[in-house]
Amino acid sequence: MFDRMSPEKLARAKGQARNTNHLNQLAHTANGFGVSRDEQRKAQAELVRQRGERDAKRRIKDAARKARGSF
Repeated sequence: MFDRMSPEKLARAKGQARNTNHLNQLAHTANGFGVSRDEQRKAQAELVRQRGERDAKRRIKDAARKARGSF
C-alpha cells in the first residue's frame, strides 16, 4: 500500500497540526486551568507574542468554551 500524500504535503500537515496543538495548549494554560498565575501569565504572553493580541483573546475564549463544555 502506498501513501496518498506526498512527503512534502504530509510534513506540512504534521507541522500545522503540531503548531495548532501547541497554541491550543497555550490558550488552555492562559485560562488558568490547574496552573499558577505565573504560568498563566507566561502562557498568555507567549500566545500574544506568537499570534497577536486579537487572535490570542479569541483562542483563550475558545479554550474556555471547550473547557466548560467538557464537564
